Amino acid sequence: MIDYNRVMLLENGKIVEFDAPGNLLANRDSKFYALCKATGKEEFSTLKRLAGVVSITRETTTAST
Repeated sequence: MIDYNRVMLLENGKIVEFDAPGNLLANRDSKFYALCKATGKEEFSTLKRLAGVVSITRETTTAST
C-alpha cells in the first residue's frame, strides 16, 4: 500500500488520517509514520524510499581560513 495514491487510517471506526503515503511518512506525528516505523529500521527506510520521502541529514561544514 506504500505505492497507493492515498492511505486512510481508522481508529475506533473514525478516519484519523487520509493522505498520500509520502506525506504521512514525512510527518513524525502521523499514526501511519508510527505504524511504518514499528516494522523495524531497515524496513522503515525501505518504505520511506518507496514512498519518495527524502531524509534530511545534518552535515557539518568547516570554514577554511
